[in-house]
Amino acid sequence: MRELVPSSGGNRRSDAHFSTLRRGETLLAELDRTLQALRERFPDVPMVLEDPYGVPVRALGGAAEGERNTFAWHCIPLTLNGRWFGCIRCAGPMVTLGSADVAPIVLMLSELERWLQTEGERRGEKIQKLLAEGVTAEVEHLLTLCGLPAASAYTLVGLELAAGPDRFLYMDVLRMFMLVRMWRYRPTMDFVAFRSGGLVGIFPDSAAEAWERQLEMWMGEWQTYQAHAGMQPPLAVRGCVTSVATVHELDQAVRDIDATLQFAERACVTGVVRPRRHSGLTSLLLQLSEEQVYEWVYRTLGPILALEHADLLKTLRLYLLLNQNVTHAAKALFIHRNTLMYRLKHIEELLGMNLRNTAELSTVWAALEGLELLSSRGHPL
Repeated sequence: MRELVPSSGGNRRSDAHFSTLRRGETLLAELDRTLQALRERFPDVPMVLEDPYGVPVRALGGAAEGERNTFAWHCIPLTLNGRWFGCIRCAGPMVTLGSADVAPIVLMLSELERWLQTEGERRGEKIQKLLAEGVTAEVEHLLTLCGLPAASAYTLVGLELAAGPDRFLYMDVLRMFMLVRMWRYRPTMDFVAFRSGGLVGIFPDSAAEAWERQLEMWMGEWQTYQAHAGMQPPLAVRGCVTSVATVHELDQAVRDIDATLQFAERACVTGVVRPRRHSGLTSLLLQLSEEQVYEWVYRTLGPILALEHADLLKTLRLYLLLNQNVTHAAKALFIHRNTLMYRLKHIEELLGMNLRNTAELSTVWAALEGLELLSSRGHPL
């Protein structure tokens, strides 16, 4: 009998998880029925339902997503108690559309948003458990119940608002803005979890570069959204993308993303940043004593560790962190491109290395990782 107790509790927990997932499917089905009734009333008018974050929810009557923002299209706002829940963009007039027609759509969008927030928070709890316990059989089961599919590889996408006076005031806005773009109102919801200051998504693929391009596009849309919503001053976003080969590496991948975003915050970097640590390199460094890491770091970076060269050290870190992109690094440092090139040349002269040489560049990058490891342990340099 003792063996039946956890099994029964597990079944109840499974039923609860599947019930919440079915709730989203039910809401989408109800929304589709409501829109179909509207479509039957206006069979000759192409229309697109758009959510409050600018994401197309459904296109009806042959409407194409790319057409919905043309000036010729009408915009019917969907509001309730003064709050904007989206709009219907249509290619022709819908003069007989009244509040009785709009109200059910608004209620469905409102319910979907509440459901999404609940799902994001629920999955965030599972990420906390993942970090606390690692990828145990129980944790893997919970992740699966929350929508994480079995796969041969995973890509993780982390996002957060950059520091600012209104950071936490608009944190939920950023979460929903990005979550609906990842989900796009499909019957099944990917594993996207709310995290401190933002969110993290885990997707069954290894297309990190494609996700980085997608993330950059979404960040541009976020700036446009803030301008239209009157959010002043506008808040920048930083994000990180990384891939792992198995589900058993997910806890370390989440930690890597957290470490990357924390480092980027300290360095005042926004936009898409590369993962701060490589698991293999980190493992290698951890096998060395603290004194050995210090000796390696000082031997490689010693000339620019002096206080008077703090700007050069920061320049080198950002330049490599941003994939040696001169334009992005100069922008992050608020300096001219030519000034950056001059600093890089000065760094090469001081270190006696050529940053275009793969072997020497790898040595510098490993030393910077060692420097970060020493700093995280409070080692004085």
